[in-house]
Amino acid sequence: MTATKRTYERLAILYDLDDAMCFGLKQMWRKKIINDLNVEKGQFILDIATGTGRAAKILSKRAEHAQIVAIDFSKNMLSIARIRNRNRDNITFILCDAAHLPFKDEIFDVASCMCGMDTVDDPEGVMSEATRVLKKRKRFGMMYFREPKGRVKHLFAPLMKFYDLVWKTGYVDLSTIIADQPLTIVKNRDLILADALVVEKC
Repeated sequence: MTATKRTYERLAILYDLDDAMCFGLKQMWRKKIINDLNVEKGQFILDIATGTGRAAKILSKRAEHAQIVAIDFSKNMLSIARIRNRNRDNITFILCDAAHLPFKDEIFDVASCMCGMDTVDDPEGVMSEATRVLKKRKRFGMMYFREPKGRVKHLFAPLMKFYDLVWKTGYVDLSTIIADQPLTIVKNRDLILADALVVEKC
């Protein structure tokens, strides 16, 4: 078990604290990104690093008769996600490594990864796998934390220290990773504490 996985297994019960520490901004950001994904009725949707299932729940509500597959490498995180979504019958939770997805090529209509690309051990592998299982001309949305800039930097400094200490946030530059895949950036949002990218598979 990697150090990253041990952290999430051990601290899963605390994971949603940072939503409160962000004053609800994270949930608002998730909704904004999902709005950019062109989610439609009946789609097959992949939520990578689903954590406690917040994004999966939004996706489940947004797309009528869609089937959401929500994956995470932490058994304890998925336990919380299942409780949160116990009344949602269109979400399937699977324990697996996002860098080694157990799915066939080009089967998903939409993919999302909220607050995962900056904490996974192998962001290149995750990007490659997400691209592989996504259909052509379909979208993949990501939100990932970065160091805040400008006047808000000092305001959110305690939160970012918490992220660094507890979740080992990596502040990855996804633009270089995306450049190695058949992906085109269609939306780039500055979310104060995070960046959001929506890409489309060529």
